[in-house]
Amino acid sequence: MPSPPPPPRSYRLLPQLLAGLMGSSGGFMQGMLIGYSPVGLASLKLDPNPPFYLSDIQQALFGSLIWLSAAVSVLVAGPLTARFGRKKIIIACCVISYIGWLLMSFPPNVSIFLVGRVVTGFTGLCLPVCQLYLGEIAHKDIRGLLSSGTMIFLTFGTLLNYVLGTYINWRTLGVFNAAFFLIVLPLFVILPESPIWLLTKNRTEEAKMAYRWLRGPTYNIDAEIKEVTTHMETFLQKFTIKEIFRWAYLKPVFVLTTLLCLRMATGVYVVFNYTIDIFKSAEIKIDLYIATILVGVVQFVFAIVSAFLMDRLGRKNLSIASAFIMGICYTVIGAYHYLNFLQHPVADQIRWLPVVAVLLCIASFAGGLANSFFVLLTEMIPIRIKSIAAGIIVCIGTMANFAIVQAFPTMRIAMWDHGVFWFYAAVCFVLAAFCTFYLVETKGQSLSALERKLTSANILAKENPAFEMEISASNLAKHNSAFEMEINASNLAKQNSALEMTINASKMAKENSAFEMETNAINQTKEN
Repeated sequence: MPSPPPPPRSYRLLPQLLAGLMGSSGGFMQGMLIGYSPVGLASLKLDPNPPFYLSDIQQALFGSLIWLSAAVSVLVAGPLTARFGRKKIIIACCVISYIGWLLMSFPPNVSIFLVGRVVTGFTGLCLPVCQLYLGEIAHKDIRGLLSSGTMIFLTFGTLLNYVLGTYINWRTLGVFNAAFFLIVLPLFVILPESPIWLLTKNRTEEAKMAYRWLRGPTYNIDAEIKEVTTHMETFLQKFTIKEIFRWAYLKPVFVLTTLLCLRMATGVYVVFNYTIDIFKSAEIKIDLYIATILVGVVQFVFAIVSAFLMDRLGRKNLSIASAFIMGICYTVIGAYHYLNFLQHPVADQIRWLPVVAVLLCIASFAGGLANSFFVLLTEMIPIRIKSIAAGIIVCIGTMANFAIVQAFPTMRIAMWDHGVFWFYAAVCFVLAAFCTFYLVETKGQSLSALERKLTSANILAKENPAFEMEISASNLAKHNSAFEMEINASNLAKQNSALEMTINASKMAKENSAFEMETNAINQTKEN
């Protein structure tokens, strides 16, 4: 018999897509900042009447300042979002970004130019807030699709700046980026607040209105609200920051922090910031802006591919493959620069090689590590510490990225180009080994199952008796089968023993009866 058709969708899709599109703007903001660095700085150098000149140190500072200010901002993202809601924080980030881009577009001196970069970098807190908003407004059937929008729009924002920067100067590009926020701000006003955040504030009627806007009038919002409130009553009790340092919680935090720091130390964001300079130093016979656009296209395409590979190959396998391929690419790029440094004639014949290696490196990063970390961040951190722990992890990783980008010009002087890329290659291989031995696979597992696996359920069991009973029952069912077999064997042995005694008694009774009959016969014979 043919399988029955799937039940019709009971929720509206278009409102959630619109909210998801706007919620992904945090990725677009970050993408514009990343994409502006190589093309904007290159255009500034070619400006016939620049308001100032950037030294190599100031250029490195410009590329790394967004990570420093983002590191500070993510620390306050959790408390601010919990108090004021997701929507208000996103709107505030749009206003701040608009001001920062104007400062970078019309700077009277280099100090204001760098201040504008710092101001726009503070919107780094918008990225985790937008990710949180997407996960809370999406229906469970399309949550994966909407949650992947952040990284896709990040790569799109980078690509768009690469393309526009090829045809317009640095000042016009900054004005274009500022104009983006004038477009999205009115759209954010009509979007609903996260219904889950509203429920945490006991604003149930407003949460119902938000769910009706997102799901449609025919959807059973009461069932979803009940599920959310039950979950909050079970898991979201108050906690202190000291709990993060319990070993049950510290282990996943340590793994994710190390993963993020190694991910940043691979130097991939150095490649984004210095794409044109890297290609120029390799003396590649290709239009440098075209090469930069190719980098953006590859990144954008493989970010989309990654959304489909994540649930097929798994987070762990994808991360290992991504880091290993990046290591090979960096090794090849370093080998080319070494041959070029020696002025070996082979270098002139393989000038295409670093272009291919850079594009393959970007593809492997966008198709793996770029997305896998953010997925693991939502899956591996226990529910009770997620808001604070995520901020700490991202802050440490962002500070590491600031140091890596800031150190690039100094490393080039001390290690030459080939030494820098071989250093990045070594980090990639270390990252692949770390993922192999310490990263757990989370594909296809529920959050509750992952939390039991990562924390051994010790803390939740103490604080939730029902959870403890469930775990105990599960453990007894899994581990006591041998004991049950032993008991059954013992019972069977007892039953067999009783049966054997009965049989023996029966035999004895029969034998005694025969003996008695024989004795009676002998006695009767004697009497006769």
